[in-house]
Amino acid sequence: AEYMGVQMSGTVFAHIIDLLQELAKQCLDGFTAFFAEIHPHFVKYGGTDHEIEEVTQTIGAYSKIFRWAPSSIRAFAEDVFPMILTSLELGDDELNRNGAYCLGIMCEYGKELIYSEYPKILAYLQEVNQKADLAEAKDNAIAAVCRIIYTAPDRIPLQQLFTPLLSSLPLKGDLLETKTYIKCLLFLTQTHGDLIQAQLETVVALYIDALVNKEKYGLKEKILTPLIAMMKNILNDTAGKALVENIAAKLSEEQQGKLVALLK
Repeated sequence: AEYMGVQMSGTVFAHIIDLLQELAKQCLDGFTAFFAEIHPHFVKYGGTDHEIEEVTQTIGAYSKIFRWAPSSIRAFAEDVFPMILTSLELGDDELNRNGAYCLGIMCEYGKELIYSEYPKILAYLQEVNQKADLAEAKDNAIAAVCRIIYTAPDRIPLQQLFTPLLSSLPLKGDLLETKTYIKCLLFLTQTHGDLIQAQLETVVALYIDALVNKEKYGLKEKILTPLIAMMKNILNDTAGKALVENIAAKLSEEQQGKLVALLK
């Protein structure tokens, strides 16, 4: 690869990306002004005329930049958004995994800046979910939909999306995105009770699965605390308690013990 006129190896390019991501994490929105001079050169590596690995790394880098420096979405999304959509034609699952994740981050942190692009984003995510062989690519597409739901549910066909979403859970590859769909379900339980009530058994089973496998899913207190509170609320209802007991009866003895300890 060549960067700003300098020939370099893939390893050097990877190190540059690591440095940019770490700077974004440390500087937060202060990174945006610094990166403004680099962006016109860096974004070119996401073009379809570059090696797939470079495109994948570039989109991955923008995911982290947008995550840690949300103001950069306003500054750079105009270039990055079409780059991601165009990259779909390359048909690479690792690339599309990063593309789906980046779009999800843009929707969550860009909020109203991205609303008008939701139809194109949902079409992209649907294609990745349907055509990818890589479980992690499908999972990142599903997680991106979850990010859209808890960011702006009134901007999407929520009822149309919800049933297919549930049928895709729990995730199979990128287990660390479990926190994203749990956050989405907790949000919907609080704000769209009728939608959840119609699928309550499935949702409660997902809540229980997350609790008894919290280490495998890498769940932290930030998501465990509201999840446990929600489960205790469900247990306060007679029908809810019966539902939880019925699902828990299918767990192993060890898992039942973990669930009891968490909900005591």
